[in-house]
Amino acid sequence: MEVRPGLLEADLPRLKPPGLSIAEVSRRTGISPSTLRFYEREMPGLFLIRKTPGGHRRYSAADVERF
Repeated sequence: MEVRPGLLEADLPRLKPPGLSIAEVSRRTGISPSTLRFYEREMPGLFLIRKTPGGHRRYSAADVERF
């Protein structure tokens, strides 16, 4: 995409971060988002959950398989 003078960052298409959101994992596994957060908090070594700079959890396909 060509960036033109005067083009605001908000005008650029939003890129989806790699991985799956907690909502996507919840839909695929049937595990509620609050339970997924519980697993992360209470069993910290079980899953290595990445977070975006904004703090959103991103899960890998391997994480989904483990659930």
